[in-house]
Amino acid sequence: MRGLAEAENGEPELALGSYIPALRIIGKLFSEEPAKKEYQLFVDNTTAGIGKARIDLNDEEKATKYIEAVRPHIERNLQTSGW
Repeated sequence: MRGLAEAENGEPELALGSYIPALRIIGKLFSEEPAKKEYQLFVDNTTAGIGKARIDLNDEEKATKYIEAVRPHIERNLQTSGW
């Protein structure tokens, strides 16, 4: 939520800095339940937020750093969702 609020406030770099800690926390909360829709939706929304922040920043190198940090969550999401 914080990352989204920062992005909406015109602070895409601050938003990017909020997404990774949020994913670490949610990953711990749902470590035994990666198939839960709440976890999957959170990862989907966070990934979309990172993509939007990347567009707003127009800094592909910085965005790649954040996407790489999110990659394990995305891959886990894909594995448990049946894609």
